Amino acid sequence: MKKLLFSFFILFLILFGVILSTVFTQTGNKMVQPFLQTALEKGLNMDVELDRFSLFPVDIKMKVGKDSNITLKGKMDLIHQTFNIDYDLKIKDLEEFEPLIQQKLKGPLFTQGNLKGKIDLFQVKGKSDLAQSDTKYFVVVKDFNVSKVVAYIKNAHLDKLLYMVDKPPFLSGKMDLNAKLTSLDPSNLQGDIKALLHKTVIDKELMKKEFGVTIPKTSLAGGAVAKLEGNTVKVDTKIDSNLLKILVEGTIRPSNLGIDLKYDANIKELALLKPITNTNLRGAFSTQGTVKGDKEKMSIKGTSNIADSKGDYYVELKEFSPKRVDLDLKNAKIDKLLYMVGKPKFIVGKIDVDAKLTNLDPNNLEGTFKTVIHPSYINRRLMKKEFKLNLPKTTLKGGADIKLAGTDVTIDSKIDSNLLKIFLKGDLDTKKLGVNLKYDANIKELALLQPLINVPIQGAFSTKGIVKGDKKRMVIGGVSNIASSKGKYYVELKELNPRKVNLDLKNAKIEKLLAMVGKPQFLFGKIDIDAKLTNLDPNNLKGTFKTVIHPSYVNRKLMKREFNIDLPKTTLQGEAFAKLSGQDIGVDVNLDSNLLNAILKGDINTKQLATNLSYKFDIKELGLLKPLTGLDFRGSVFAEGSLKGNKKESILKGITNLANSNSSYEIVLKEFSPYKASIDIKDAKLRELLHTLNMPLYANANIDSKIELENFDPKKLSGYIHSTIRNGYTNAKVLEKEFGFYKANISFSADQKSEIKKGVIKSDVTLHSSVADLSTHNATYHLPTGRLNIQYLLKIPDLNNLYFVTKQRMRGSLDLTGKIKKAKSFLVTAHSDTLGGKVDLVIFNDEVNGKIKGIKFVELTDMLYYPRVFDSIMDATLHYNLLTQQGDLKAQAFDGHILPNEMSMILSQMANFDITKEIYKLTELNSTINKKIILSSLDMKSRLTHITSNDAMLDMENNRVDAKLRIDLRGRPLYVKIKGDIYNPSITLDIKSLFTDRVKKEIDKHLGDKIPSEIKGFLEKLF
Repeated sequence: MKKLLFSFFILFLILFGVILSTVFTQTGNKMVQPFLQTALEKGLNMDVELDRFSLFPVDIKMKVGKDSNITLKGKMDLIHQTFNIDYDLKIKDLEEFEPLIQQKLKGPLFTQGNLKGKIDLFQVKGKSDLAQSDTKYFVVVKDFNVSKVVAYIKNAHLDKLLYMVDKPPFLSGKMDLNAKLTSLDPSNLQGDIKALLHKTVIDKELMKKEFGVTIPKTSLAGGAVAKLEGNTVKVDTKIDSNLLKILVEGTIRPSNLGIDLKYDANIKELALLKPITNTNLRGAFSTQGTVKGDKEKMSIKGTSNIADSKGDYYVELKEFSPKRVDLDLKNAKIDKLLYMVGKPKFIVGKIDVDAKLTNLDPNNLEGTFKTVIHPSYINRRLMKKEFKLNLPKTTLKGGADIKLAGTDVTIDSKIDSNLLKIFLKGDLDTKKLGVNLKYDANIKELALLQPLINVPIQGAFSTKGIVKGDKKRMVIGGVSNIASSKGKYYVELKELNPRKVNLDLKNAKIEKLLAMVGKPQFLFGKIDIDAKLTNLDPNNLKGTFKTVIHPSYVNRKLMKREFNIDLPKTTLQGEAFAKLSGQDIGVDVNLDSNLLNAILKGDINTKQLATNLSYKFDIKELGLLKPLTGLDFRGSVFAEGSLKGNKKESILKGITNLANSNSSYEIVLKEFSPYKASIDIKDAKLRELLHTLNMPLYANANIDSKIELENFDPKKLSGYIHSTIRNGYTNAKVLEKEFGFYKANISFSADQKSEIKKGVIKSDVTLHSSVADLSTHNATYHLPTGRLNIQYLLKIPDLNNLYFVTKQRMRGSLDLTGKIKKAKSFLVTAHSDTLGGKVDLVIFNDEVNGKIKGIKFVELTDMLYYPRVFDSIMDATLHYNLLTQQGDLKAQAFDGHILPNEMSMILSQMANFDITKEIYKLTELNSTINKKIILSSLDMKSRLTHITSNDAMLDMENNRVDAKLRIDLRGRPLYVKIKGDIYNPSITLDIKSLFTDRVKKEIDKHLGDKIPSEIKGFLEKLF
């Protein structure tokens, strides 16, 4: 920032000098303005536009860059060479000035002030909003050198400062900075600088988002003081927080870059430093020590508790480059070291590290490096939790001894454990990249290496051999018992790239190979692998690759337990041979089994990616392949055909008996992706297809289908699909088991025609069945978006045929028309003219809304086989949720009357009242639905009666009714109970009130006043 301001001041002075010596009039000012603008553009290397230019008085306004402005106003005295000028600098984005100040800064800057004095001695006084602060400054310039600086920065926002210097704003808070420098001569510095942090916190969310670091709430406090006294700068810095404490004090000599400092750092979470160090370290760390010396020779000496160790270190520098390093760590905790570098703490124990490097020149390294791993153990719980591995109790110990002498490195390392033994011994030449090493590894459980190599392998493995050679030619040769085999390998490298590979495995156990790569051990047997590759250049491969599977058998118990597949005794054997000759590969594969036979023969060209292959496979049980493919297919399939062509275009054609059909196919591939397909399916069996897909055998039918498709991009797919389903019939037992349908013996047939254009499928479907007929016309489905639009007609000639799903006896027929739409939401509409009225139904996602208008109540009860008890015209509305199975029904009946029934006969006999002659202008029924239970309230009123009921219960699952009616007959209440089977309920009438009235009338009529008063009182109480 100082460079930026000072550059502008110097340019102003040069500008004034040139202009003062050449221009004295307004006319002259206008003449020189374009030349001056060009000079400024060259000097600043930026676009400059002079809006105003006048020297007497000074009035200059210029636009610099895209949107930064500089304004100068004031006076100049040519005779005395004095000036008094006010300046105003507004920079919209400092990033634009990077070429000028040679530092990347961002954000806006505003400053204004005054330049006053003479050319050889003047002062600058101003203020600024640097980082939203309240900044004031005073600068004295003598003979074009800054001789004094005073600056007061109040409440500078740290997040704005970080943004300004192009760092993530991981700190928020404020900083004060006071600087008083009375002399800036390097040999006689005078002054002091003080910085203070306050209200500073670390942005937890940004640390998590930008650096993947999770920390608790963390605040910072502290500051720094620097006192400049002649040739010495005394510094005293302190940063304090709940996670970080750093102290630095001592002296710095700028003249010779001499340093004499003490430091003490206690960091509870190293991840805090990631925004500064950009290093993925975490955990606690503390160190104390000194830094002494100068540019010629400097030393750093200290102690550390890294990973709870007792650590000493010494670093010697010359010209600030390390020349010697001594490091001695005792009893460092391995789990904490692993945690520090971001690895799971899968080893618990201690390690010593002793490094003495006397020369760090990469071309002439000198020193020793020694590590000792004390008896440690594997964290079994973590291995189980993180890697799903069950390990026995595992300990390990060992270490490494490395000697560096120039370009020669001697290595002697050993790791010893009950599950792992590794030895490595020999020499390296870092200059020639020469190697002469012997190795011996015996690993009883490869899973131990998962935390390091991040590859899911397991099982035992041992190998030993040698590595010899240099960068020009290197060989690796050894033996191995991989998968209990007798294995030999030889690898030859040139320029560190493999050029020749020989691998010979005899009698490797297939189940162990499967276990090693984390696959179920579904196959037991042995395999030979013989690979001889004499040239590994991808453009000129040469060699042979041969595998022989000896007679092996499928693990039937595992197939049943893991994949629920029942297999007969199954054996497998075969051979595979590949010959590589330049860009041509000849393949010959033959697998033979009582459940699987496969043959693949032909040629492949690796340059043109051309193929000329014939194939034939006969799989009697697809479930056999599930451990490899992961596809849950069952049943048998046969196919044979060929694959010919190249990357640009190839054709896969053949015949198959999939789903017991007689089918053929031809598929054109472009860039190995399907482009055209022609498939002819004849007489496929639906039952076999369901079995292949491992689905319940809902039905059987014969299926014929012709499919022509082109361009498999969902937005461009075109073609047609014509299918016919014949002789279909359902499997009643399966439908009852899967859906609870009762005796769903349904025969069916169907015809489907679909035309596809640019991803839009238009279909006509006709389905005939013994239950209903369904037809759709011009139904559309938009592949890219999944939008569906169907208009349908459903004809049900006999509703009683739906008993298997409704569990409700019904009579009559029903025709439904409607639409099915699916975009973001799902919509179904249905309409029927039935029961003398209209029924409309709308299903929107899970909500069902229905409207019934003008239906005849008698026809409704007849349709449901319910007794005729009431006759009227009815309207109703229904609201129902398919997920909760809850809703409500509100119905109104008009001009209704009760039909003769058991209840009306009782009323006629006991009350001498014919209720069937009453007219009910309005009958209201309000019902709540909770799954299969309907609770209803009833209200109906005529001239002489008022009938009500509350919480009348209808159990649709068990066809039961339980209701109590109150009948107000000429103001006298009667109660009727209706209970039992819906089709034949029992009806009882509470006749006490009717009986009482009739007895009283008969007594009064025949006995009158002849009854004694005592007996009359008794009778009144009785009745």
